[in-house]
Amino acid sequence: MNSLRGHMGIFANRLVKQRMQEQGISSVDTQFFLTHFSHNAGLSHEALEELVRDDGFSVAYDGMDLVIGP
Repeated sequence: MNSLRGHMGIFANRLVKQRMQEQGISSVDTQFFLTHFSHNAGLSHEALEELVRDDGFSVAYDGMDLVIGP
């Protein structure tokens, strides 16, 4: 099965980030935010942050504001 089909979970996000870096679409300075997580996963926001911290991902939350650009 193609690991990027269906819902985009943590594994797929890791692959996409790697591909973006390999293709020069992003850099080591690019910030990556994970969004759209279900409460059915059974993880708190803090637990999810801990799970993806080593991947360099931040976990978005309701009401979060992002400033894009300089």
